Amino acid sequence: MRSFLGPLICTVALTLAVSACSPGGTVDLDNVFAQPEGEWHLQSNPQEATSELCTETLDCIQSYTTDQADYLRFASTDDAEAAAAGMASPTHLSNYIVIRFTDPELTDEQRTQMAERIDGVHNSDT
Repeated sequence: MRSFLGPLICTVALTLAVSACSPGGTVDLDNVFAQPEGEWHLQSNPQEATSELCTETLDCIQSYTTDQADYLRFASTDDAEAAAAGMASPTHLSNYIVIRFTDPELTDEQRTQMAERIDGVHNSDT
């Protein structure tokens, strides 16, 4: 029973943390990564990186980098889709957010878990 409750509690905590989403259905990545250290083990060492990653060539409006992936938020789903299509790294598109997987050691299962977390954040916004 304990092994089931741990992930459930983390998921509920993450959902509550992002309940203050910005207008237009976009998730504020500051809220996503406001979790206490260790709450989200597949996103370790999160760092705000908007000024480094959002440039003229990558027109995102907010970004975070972790040891496993970059998280890029765009102004529209069309912008996010176009950016994801142009990336050489494996990506996951979740509405306005593109996850660009940067850790080559991630398994398909781990990528799926990371994608499901971000997809769940969007679902909690509705």
